Amino acid sequence: MLALHGREVDAWYATLDGNPGVRALLHAWNLREELYALKLELEEPTGWEVRGILPGGGPVLAEDRVIPLDVSRALGDRLRIRLRPPAGFWALNSFGMEYGVDAPVSVTRVAPVEARDSQDVNVLAELLAADDQYQMMAHVGEQVQLVFPAPAPRDGMERTVFLHSRGYYRLHLVEGGEPDRSTLQQIANTPDGPVRFAADRFGEWRSSRHQER
Repeated sequence: MLALHGREVDAWYATLDGNPGVRALLHAWNLREELYALKLELEEPTGWEVRGILPGGGPVLAEDRVIPLDVSRALGDRLRIRLRPPAGFWALNSFGMEYGVDAPVSVTRVAPVEARDSQDVNVLAELLAADDQYQMMAHVGEQVQLVFPAPAPRDGMERTVFLHSRGYYRLHLVEGGEPDRSTLQQIANTPDGPVRFAADRFGEWRSSRHQER
């Protein structure tokens, strides 16, 4: 859908980067359409209420999600959860609930001691803190290799590693062309607009594939 901005896509990115109000509108649109974040609704005496958000992922498949839910207002001894994903945008495999008390954990935060990019350049300074200094990877295939010290194992405990990272990515688009403002307005302002747009484009693609055979 970003390609609909045509030659104005960079200006759209700049507006998004510099205007918190525009980012808030995009976030609200995303929650409304549930393309990349799925609302978890619980049945309560007042009806279905949103009590959690299931985040989507980037281009890499994220297999597991753990979402804390406030179930104190649930009805009776059964918990009913409702999800309403838009057609074609989500694949959900299994669900489970844990009602027990959280087990005590010991958290050890470690900072990277080495970070080198695809050209073997030391980029550790760019990646040590959550700030406005980013390690830019502008081309497909670029990578950064990070090295962390491993905390020593502890008796009677298992060691699990989580990567705490912060960043963003932009799609590599073919630049140029006139922006399709009419379609962009429909996607932004019409409920289910992006899903209908995606379904239409998929139908066109599938039809063209059949014609090629």
